[in-house]
Amino acid sequence: MSQLPTIISTVIARSEDVVLTELNVEKGNYPLVIREVIKKIPKNTAKIYSYGQKYFLVTISSSNNLTLSSATSSMCLMRTTSPISA
Repeated sequence: MSQLPTIISTVIARSEDVVLTELNVEKGNYPLVIREVIKKIPKNTAKIYSYGQKYFLVTISSSNNLTLSSATSSMCLMRTTSPISA
């Protein structure tokens, strides 16, 4: 039985500097790291970044400047069947 990933921190932003909402479950600099990554994500992409094998950052960016980025404590599976759109 596989364990579901635990969300540590999530940020939803419009453009690279306007945070619409933020959730922090654990203490740490996760929101700061997420905001820095959001600045560098190209539009209309979905990516998973890893830090070792313990932490993962799942980032989805749409063509209209909305970005969802979540730090998790374990790997999550992501499948896209079509281009990201809003």
